[in-house]
Amino acid sequence: FVVGGMARKLDEVPLLALQGKETQRVVVDVDGDESNVEVTDETQVRGVALFFSDFLIIVVEFVQFYALFLSLSLHWAWPFSWIAGVNGTQPAFLANVDVWDFIKLRDGAYVAKDAVIYSNSVGLDYLRYIFGWMLGVGAVCCVFLAVWLFFHRKGALSVFIQKAYLRRVVTILAQLVCLPYGIAAARLFHCVRLSPDGQSELVLEVANNVTCQSDEHVVFLVSSGIIFLLGSFVISFWMIWEIRSQLFSPLASRHEGYIELKEAEYSEQMDILWAVGNFFLFSSFKRRFVWYRPFIFFMKCLFVILFASLSSHRTEQIIAMTALCFVLTVFFLIVRPFRLPAFNVLLVISWFILSCYGLLGTLLQLNVESSLLTGVYLEGDLIALSSFAAVVFFSMLVYLILHHFQVCCSTPLWPSLFQPNSSHLDEHTARYMRAILRGRKLLELTYHMAPMLAPAHELSRHIQIINAYCREAEQLRDPIHDTLWDLLDELIEAHSNVSPHSIYSASSKKSVHKIAKELNGLMPEFRHRLDQRDYDFILMSPVKRRMLLKMYVIGTFVNGRAKKLKLKQQTPQIKRRTVAQMDATSSRVSSATFGGSILEDERNESEIEHLVPGDSPASSTLPWMQGGGRGTADSRDDLLREVEEMFGHDTPVDID
Repeated sequence: FVVGGMARKLDEVPLLALQGKETQRVVVDVDGDESNVEVTDETQVRGVALFFSDFLIIVVEFVQFYALFLSLSLHWAWPFSWIAGVNGTQPAFLANVDVWDFIKLRDGAYVAKDAVIYSNSVGLDYLRYIFGWMLGVGAVCCVFLAVWLFFHRKGALSVFIQKAYLRRVVTILAQLVCLPYGIAAARLFHCVRLSPDGQSELVLEVANNVTCQSDEHVVFLVSSGIIFLLGSFVISFWMIWEIRSQLFSPLASRHEGYIELKEAEYSEQMDILWAVGNFFLFSSFKRRFVWYRPFIFFMKCLFVILFASLSSHRTEQIIAMTALCFVLTVFFLIVRPFRLPAFNVLLVISWFILSCYGLLGTLLQLNVESSLLTGVYLEGDLIALSSFAAVVFFSMLVYLILHHFQVCCSTPLWPSLFQPNSSHLDEHTARYMRAILRGRKLLELTYHMAPMLAPAHELSRHIQIINAYCREAEQLRDPIHDTLWDLLDELIEAHSNVSPHSIYSASSKKSVHKIAKELNGLMPEFRHRLDQRDYDFILMSPVKRRMLLKMYVIGTFVNGRAKKLKLKQQTPQIKRRTVAQMDATSSRVSSATFGGSILEDERNESEIEHLVPGDSPASSTLPWMQGGGRGTADSRDDLLREVEEMFGHDTPVDID
């Protein structure tokens, strides 16, 4: 038995007999299976690598969570120079579109922690601001539905890819907008008393002219809350539904093989399931945690709920958020959800830094006395954490760029079946997957060709190769064994359909195969010429067009054969004059193309037949024979090449 990696190093792969049966050795040559059916690198056709979008989402989410802690830090009294100084991190509020806190610090309305802030001093009508948020979300939904209906009514196959791109864009946008909109809507839950003695009525912190639980407040609160909860849960459950519908197996090895197979098929334009099946939702993650994206959606909703409900209990709020960050750090450290190890490191480090931010806020809220939590030392801690995060993210970006352009390493970062040492599959499974892709490519090529030119010999050869791999995979209990059998059935069915019509199965001569390949290359030109002929004879009946074409083809074969035999019997001098006269009349003969006039063809033939001995024109009338029947040396050399090309290099020709 020859199994595993040895099969790639040998010239032959034996079929493996099943256990308990007599071993029968049938040898199949697999050397040429990579040369006849080419499979290109995935980056040359369609991109399936998601590391840049994943990196962007991780970085933006980190900045958004940091902006959330920065908003809470206004009640912890982080150093003011760190929050709103010349080199402060105040612009981080814009990552959450947190215009309230940004303008509050810019206009100087913020004085100290727990100080009463009057909304008229901020210069922002918050109710109009939240109403703009709701209008924006509604406008995006309306545009999405309008574009979706437009693609749906087109009815073309290309709209499936366009719909897939549209879903991907909207999904990424929803992931980035979830937390900012949730924070904006959560501020409607923040009610305060403006009087120092706490005896005044509760009003909105962001709009002091609106009393809490009034009709206006309830309308804004309910409408914004419904949009947030409905949008978050609908998108989350849609993600779960789509991921569940595309899961192939609970086993990690089968899941990895299935993803790499569909990625390779999509990149080779053999299948569009990777796009229309929304593989971008889970193809970046391992099988044990394919639910990462809906899970992060739920976590964002939980942070928003904590931010909204515990506004009057700042200590419990920061303790809960910090504990949640530490739990997520440990959880991601254990689970390691991403297929790429570098992203697991980036994810764990980002949540660990957020946990450290929360820990500093918790210690300040609990009034823990420590020199590290005062003045310059506290600001130094914050600078160290932020610098560490900036270095990690910048290093990761450089690492991704260098790997993508293969500057520092020839191995691509994203797993691929066709790049050495890049696939995460077992060696045998990767070999079987490559054979499956070549078989699929051959099937697609076969069904897109005319039955007469279908590569039946390649189908027969791939049937033997896949049959050998089926036996071997069954013996090794490889998870891709069922897929190999399915491909074998499809190859056999395709071969039985095209074999009676294919010229490759009618003859095994190399010359026949060579002519068939040349004819296959000329088929586009033939098709273009026939289309042009149909356009030229558009006023002629179809029957007459077909008759004219058949007569011309028969005349070309018959007259061409007779003319060739007659010219071979002529002397070299007659051959020389015949070639010259054919060149002189080439402009008239060239008009006899597909669909040309039969009378004009007969007239041209009569002119050529006039060149028989005794009826040929005088040699002095030929331009290259003037001057005593001799031309220049260049003329003789050119004539010799023309005669050799027409009659063959083995025909003796006397130029003089």
